[in-house]
Amino acid sequence: MSSLFHVVLFSRGQIVSAQDMKMIDNTEHIYKLIVNEDIGKKLSPNCQMIVWTVTDADELLADSIQFSIDGAFSNQLQVSINPIDSQQVTPTEKLVRAKPGDEVTVRVKAKPLSYFGLLVVDQASRALGSNDITQKEVLSVLQSQDDDVSDYPWRFSFFDPVFFFRSSGARNSKEIIQNSGLFIKTDVYIDGGHVTSPPTSTYPEWPMGFMTTTFRPTKMEVPQIDKPDDELDKSPEIPKDRENADTHGLAEVKRIRKDFPETWIFLDGKVNSHGLFSTSSTVPDSITTWIATAFSIHPEKGLGVLDQPFELQAFKPFFVTMDLPYSIIRGEEFELKIIVQNYLKSSVDVKITLEKSKDYFKVSPPSGGKYQFAKVWTDIGVPPGDGYTVSIWIKPVELGNIPIEVKAQSSQMADAVLRKILVKPEGAPQEYTKNVLIQSKDITTFVEKVDVELPVDVLVPDSLRVYASLSGDIMGPAMNNLDHLIRMPYGCGEQNMLNFAPNIFIMDYLKATDQSNPKVVENAMKYSEIGYQKELNYQRKDGCFSAFGNSDKEGSTWLTAFVLKSFWRGRPYLSQSVNSDMEKGLKCLITKQTKSGQFVENGVIYHKAMQGGTSSGVTLTAYVLITLLEIKDIMLEDELSSSFTAAVSSAESYLMSKLNDPDIQNDPYTLAVVGYAFSLGNQGETTQRIFDSLKDLAKHENGQMYWDEKQQSSSPDKSEMWNYHKASTHKVEIAAYALLMYVKLDKYLDGLPITNWLIDQRNPNGGYRSTQDTVMALQALTEIAIRVYGDIEPSMDVTIERNVNEWSFPKLLTSDTQLLLQTLELDLPIQQHSELQVKAKGKGTALVQITVKYNIYRIKADTKIKLNVTSEEKVDGITNVNICTSYLGEGDSGMVVIETMPLSGYKFVDMENVRKSADELKRVEQNDDKTVLYLDTVKKDDICLQLTQERVNFVANIKKSRTLAYSYYDTDETDSVFYLPQTVNARSICDTCSECCSEKSDYVLHFDVERRINGVSGMAPMINITFPAFVCILFHYAVN
Repeated sequence: MSSLFHVVLFSRGQIVSAQDMKMIDNTEHIYKLIVNEDIGKKLSPNCQMIVWTVTDADELLADSIQFSIDGAFSNQLQVSINPIDSQQVTPTEKLVRAKPGDEVTVRVKAKPLSYFGLLVVDQASRALGSNDITQKEVLSVLQSQDDDVSDYPWRFSFFDPVFFFRSSGARNSKEIIQNSGLFIKTDVYIDGGHVTSPPTSTYPEWPMGFMTTTFRPTKMEVPQIDKPDDELDKSPEIPKDRENADTHGLAEVKRIRKDFPETWIFLDGKVNSHGLFSTSSTVPDSITTWIATAFSIHPEKGLGVLDQPFELQAFKPFFVTMDLPYSIIRGEEFELKIIVQNYLKSSVDVKITLEKSKDYFKVSPPSGGKYQFAKVWTDIGVPPGDGYTVSIWIKPVELGNIPIEVKAQSSQMADAVLRKILVKPEGAPQEYTKNVLIQSKDITTFVEKVDVELPVDVLVPDSLRVYASLSGDIMGPAMNNLDHLIRMPYGCGEQNMLNFAPNIFIMDYLKATDQSNPKVVENAMKYSEIGYQKELNYQRKDGCFSAFGNSDKEGSTWLTAFVLKSFWRGRPYLSQSVNSDMEKGLKCLITKQTKSGQFVENGVIYHKAMQGGTSSGVTLTAYVLITLLEIKDIMLEDELSSSFTAAVSSAESYLMSKLNDPDIQNDPYTLAVVGYAFSLGNQGETTQRIFDSLKDLAKHENGQMYWDEKQQSSSPDKSEMWNYHKASTHKVEIAAYALLMYVKLDKYLDGLPITNWLIDQRNPNGGYRSTQDTVMALQALTEIAIRVYGDIEPSMDVTIERNVNEWSFPKLLTSDTQLLLQTLELDLPIQQHSELQVKAKGKGTALVQITVKYNIYRIKADTKIKLNVTSEEKVDGITNVNICTSYLGEGDSGMVVIETMPLSGYKFVDMENVRKSADELKRVEQNDDKTVLYLDTVKKDDICLQLTQERVNFVANIKKSRTLAYSYYDTDETDSVFYLPQTVNARSICDTCSECCSEKSDYVLHFDVERRINGVSGMAPMINITFPAFVCILFHYAVN
């Protein structure tokens, strides 16, 4: 008797194959599955087979097995990095070695004409994880499409690289079908009885086949590795009499290592028709392991991902490194650790030299003594396979990035390293910019005075820096500083748009004015792509955007509108279509509209002027309407298109009904936003009425036009306000919307006074205070610059004068240099008032910026944001910092950002616990010299956070460090506090590092000090000085 059996194969929730076969009772049948590339791709990574039949007794019997198939990645990808002229190392080899500075060939192999992306980073940068695309993650996504809903305790794990079968774990036919995700409707009997525990003979404790995976341990900073024979030192043992070592015959340093990037290679491209891509590169100077990860995409073969990262070890058998802080404050002293590593076969005598600093810093022995400018050297012995550390204390005397050069020489090999340490002035940094716009159609002479004011009573000595910059285009500063338009963090979904929107305006401007600047275009395209991809991380599952993505309770109406209008404008410059992402956002945005036509904000309030206050419903609705009108040409499905049209009509009706409200008529911000919205909607009569009302509220001063806010924010003492020279973010936004309305009504020439005012409010990088004012102002300036860009061939000579001093820019302003940003540093005296003259002779358009930077000892302002910081040394080397902030204004503050700088030589640790300490804390970012904390809102009650910092470098005489809190959209609301634990204050070298002053050191430091007497140089006799509790110090004096 034969029975009909049905065999079904499915993977990722889809049936791949279904076949029938007849079997005779009490026989076995072998089912052969030939897996070729096409079948493997469909069935990988996990396949389930179900076999079922109906017996003569009308009972359905079923069984299933699951197994893995390696076929998910048919686009096989390989990466190799090999020294030029060396034998190519295949990706299967475990490790490739090269020396820092070697030329290497980088090869990528994939399916012909595949697109690929390649990233090579320092292994140390991956200590906290990475965002690499891995095969494991891709397989996880594919596995999530499998509809197996069983809770069988021995569920298969794809992440073991094995091929085996397993039972489904179901206990009867009904469960087999249900757990597979299949649906069956039948009139035959199906056994669904419950079995309390599976027989061990049927369900083994482990799958029938498994394999463990061995992982390579992470390499330490200085790896203990086996060297090839040709790299080992085969010379006899070197005498260990270090103090009397022969200084002659030392190997010479061939090159100084000074290039230490975290990212070495970051590129994308296409492999050729043979499936190959090749380029050359130079190995950076770090002694480390470089990790290469890559992916590829092919239209037919799909995604390819490296099965494991490719590793290249940059190594020398003899090298020197330095351990020093990232930055310190002037007046502090730090321990420089010089570490020599010897991986040769024999001991070596080494001469270590710290080169003289050219008056950047002074040096001292650890036990104290007078700091002096000197070259320091010592002789040491280093055993094979070991290291040796020498400590020298340094006191910088100049500000800025100070170079420190160290070399180590033996008779066999030599190495040298140059590192820089940032020396910051005391106090709080301040900055303001004065802008001078020069426009001349004919050859003429232009003169304008610029006043430079300084708070001399609180000015930190030597901190003053004054710069003058020249550009032949009003968009020049922004073009040349697209990566840092504002001096604020970029850690949320709204701030990230600064990586996107400004680039679009710049490219629109260059295209409209037919100007060519390959470097600017390249940067703008790069930042646009990065900004777009990063912004998608903040799109929630419902399609809306929010500042912190799915971690927020609700999506933001305002931010979603902002992102959609920016994506739409940027679509010509992106390598992919934005329509699908926009369509999801638009669907969500329309749901935020009420029956009255008003758009409401259910998300967190970040932009208080837009989202909060008495006119917020009108202003937010107008802002969303601007987005809808600017993207009205988007192609939508019929249903969404109808909803879109209805939303526009309803919003316009709502705004119309609110125009006569006295609060709106007297609110320049709301009038400007609503007026621009109606100008886009061709509401001519209504737009004109709003335009006239807005003009009546305008202020006129020195040929400029601007608007005050309806409610002025607090006005701190200007002499102590960190950016007091610039208008508030809201005033900039008002002017930007008004200027856009002037342009739309074809009255842009009448709007030139607004243009002049907006230009005058910019920071030296071409941005403003925050994201929204920067984006709106750049959009307005772009629109008017396109229209007033002239055909006059520029030819202009610009100088800056003060009394008898004159500074000239290096290049004449011409059509070839008008997009070049030229910069001069001006040497001004420390006085409360200085007067500069900007002079120009010629014709054309020029923008001169005078930027003044300095530090002050205190900031004292009456603001609504309040900050309190206390600190306490818990144990030696560990300090707790308690930060409390509150908001004394009405309602919520909107987004508040806290920036706190660790003490010099310390770093903040255990930040994961800080992230969990307050619901308002949405994000934490750590940089080299500060930690940034994002609070979505602050109220009248204190929000307190405790941070812990740990000493990583010894620093003596530590100065106070700074913490500041500010409202992101109203930076006038800023409070700043300096902190320093009492027990840390004024500690000397020996107080800071007791072991530094012990007698354990077995090396002698020699200080070569050059002294001049009566302008004549000479050498004094050698003097031996033994410092208490340390070592004998040998001085060489050059006396004239």
